Amino acid sequence: MLQPGYDSWQLMNILGENCVQNNTLKDCDGSLKQYAHEYKNYQNNLIKEQLKKKNNLSVWSPSCVIHCYWQNEQNSPNWQVPENSGNTIDLIIKEYLQSHGKYQVKLIDDEDWPVNGKCANLNE
Repeated sequence: MLQPGYDSWQLMNILGENCVQNNTLKDCDGSLKQYAHEYKNYQNNLIKEQLKKKNNLSVWSPSCVIHCYWQNEQNSPNWQVPENSGNTIDLIIKEYLQSHGKYQVKLIDDEDWPVNGKCANLNE
């Protein structure tokens, strides 16, 4: 599973967070940011529950405000989230495929935006 903590499409189209622009929450006021954080934490908890139930499920979920993984520097196989962690999208896919789903790879970023510098600075 490849799912950003702050899926920009979900924030805008499901939650109606119109302040989400250019992969950032910097234009959101405090209450809207808090709502986005709560949504991310809720989503992370759901993912963690599924990881307990399904041994063949792996996840890479950075605390980034993005949708899919085709924008900006995310195209780089060296894009690490959290910053300097060694956790890349290539790593999660490679480890999952090489293990044939026999063990879990759990890379869930529990940091709130913008604490994760690599995500918060995508468009700075």
